[in-house]
Amino acid sequence: MGESLSSWLGPYLHECNSTWTYSNCRPIRLCYPKSLLGRNSPGYPANPIYTFGGGTDTLRWGQSNPTFNLNPYFAQTDVKFNVLGEVYDTLFRSNPAQPTGVICWMCDNYEQSVDTNGNTHLLVQLRQNLRWQDGTTIDSKDVKFSLLTLRDLSYQFSSPLVQDVNIVTGTTFDIVMQGQSISNLVILASTPIIPRHIWEKPGDAAFDDVRTVDPAKLDLNYDPITAGTFIGSGQFVCTSLFQIDLGRVGTGCSVTETATVLAKFSSTERSLSSDTI
Repeated sequence: MGESLSSWLGPYLHECNSTWTYSNCRPIRLCYPKSLLGRNSPGYPANPIYTFGGGTDTLRWGQSNPTFNLNPYFAQTDVKFNVLGEVYDTLFRSNPAQPTGVICWMCDNYEQSVDTNGNTHLLVQLRQNLRWQDGTTIDSKDVKFSLLTLRDLSYQFSSPLVQDVNIVTGTTFDIVMQGQSISNLVILASTPIIPRHIWEKPGDAAFDDVRTVDPAKLDLNYDPITAGTFIGSGQFVCTSLFQIDLGRVGTGCSVTETATVLAKFSSTERSLSSDTI
């Protein structure tokens, strides 16, 4: 495990650069490439509960820089993508057995074809009973909304290869990609699917059956955690740590005073507390 994490984090471990950890937001020295937690490093971690076998359900995850905005439309750095990728799912994901390939993640299956104009069509069937972390059902309109608005309005996920998304049923849709490219599935495997019922503009119909993004959420000062909209369908859930709304999904998982980021797991609950943004 240590070696794979070392490779993933790259030079930050091998070169002993000063990085920030989410759990205490102070500089540390990562000088042991075979151990993410610095098992053999004297004095690190300072708190014994974070050592291997420390007896806590808290995962301490350090990254090279803090995050300052977790709005998917503005994300531009790997640090932000790492957090967003745990809260938001994608239609496809890299195949762990074949790193050069992808597999269905939110989908059950797909069929690929080419039309008379030379454009690629991906007829995709969503997995059954998918839900957002607030309990709302995920459907084809969420996928269309995500792919088209991120294409047009995001900093990082704006791929011109995505031409359109045609809804067939509530769980079946046809993604039209420009031309034929080996990048098609790779693009879809890196584009987050976000909840339409949270991000769309009320009363708009920019894409016929789905709306565009609420302009207020495209403001550079818009903070999804403060607004209570940091909600996805991924394995990590942002839940409030504060007594006033303890356990509420989508907010309260950032502690400004101590800049704490904790990922807590149990058999009945998974929660993500993310850094100040």
